[in-house]
Amino acid sequence: MKKLLGKIVAFASVLSLAFVATETVLAAPGDEGEAPVNDIRLSKTFHTPDKDSVDLKDKTFTFRFKVGGEPGDEKNKPTFTPHGSDVVDDKVVAPTLVIPDLVFTGTDKGTVENGVKTTYKQTDNLFKLLDFKDKPAGVYEYTITEEADTNTLGAGEEIKYDGAEYTLRVYVSRDDKGNPVVDGGTVQGPDGKVDPGPTDPIDPGEGGGDNEVVAANGFNFVNIYTKNAGSPDGEASLVITKEIAGNLKNTADEFTFTINLGQSVLAGDDVYDLVVDGKADPIKVKANGTDVEFTLKGGQNATLKGVSAGVNMTVVETKHGDYKPSHILTLNGDPATEPSSTTEASGLLGENENKAAYTNTWNKTTPTGVILKNMPYVMLMLVSLGGFAFYVVSKKRREV
Repeated sequence: MKKLLGKIVAFASVLSLAFVATETVLAAPGDEGEAPVNDIRLSKTFHTPDKDSVDLKDKTFTFRFKVGGEPGDEKNKPTFTPHGSDVVDDKVVAPTLVIPDLVFTGTDKGTVENGVKTTYKQTDNLFKLLDFKDKPAGVYEYTITEEADTNTLGAGEEIKYDGAEYTLRVYVSRDDKGNPVVDGGTVQGPDGKVDPGPTDPIDPGEGGGDNEVVAANGFNFVNIYTKNAGSPDGEASLVITKEIAGNLKNTADEFTFTINLGQSVLAGDDVYDLVVDGKADPIKVKANGTDVEFTLKGGQNATLKGVSAGVNMTVVETKHGDYKPSHILTLNGDPATEPSSTTEASGLLGENENKAAYTNTWNKTTPTGVILKNMPYVMLMLVSLGGFAFYVVSKKRREV
């Protein structure tokens, strides 16, 4: 009897241990089959025009994060679900999670490509911010979003905030002394589970800013800063002017151009207006690398509106007839020192004046010597005259 009782106790102990072990790995709904990780960090990607287009060296941008349950967001307040259950226990108050701000400055290192500076930053391990003392074992769930309008901006500036919503689940058990143990966590994004692990930091000695890293992880909010090119009101991102000169110029002559805006995260899918000679119906231009055609006469101009600094533009005069083309390109308020004889004007739009000033010249040419295309006839005349002279001289000699 005692042996049987001992076996029953041993069996019960095994079951109990199995239950405890299972309790630490049970996944919350939506996390089935996903292994919790022990280091979860929130990251941010920030796109801005590079320093050649906009001066940001004295700028600071602050981004804040909202954890559900803050005032006005009771719908998404943190929840607790006991292990082995799918029913939220409203009696347990989840520990408060306050995520520190991520701050970007104009002196952060970042990487620059195609006129865009991209900087990545990351928080410390979020588990360090949570205290589960006196809290029961189970799954704690937090909804995390980004706060909008956390920066004061000037004329012509805009920041696009990220509307993504992430769900952080933290799995908590207890050790043999009853102390809380964080077994790990998972993060679900708009499209499913994401990788919230840390990425490599950039050493401050190599130019890295505070919390700057080489890349974002999957637990990432993306922001885009733009500033109107050319003028704060965006009414003159790029001005293309046309003048004609020379004694054969004709004010009725038309000249064909193309304009092309390169693809850029700063432009997205926006459509911009190209106003030609003040006409009421503007030509639509997208930043997708496609040529858009327009024509100008002498004395006319075309104005591109509302484009962000940092976007690549290319203007080409494709048809200029017998005129000799030239242009002076001004980018970000810096004009070329001398005219270019090419038909293409291209570069990054800057926050200051951007202008492509085309001047075509057609002058009448006055002959100043032998025209090469008449050379065969001239040679024939010279040969004929030489032959005639030889004949006359020979005849006189015979007569003598």
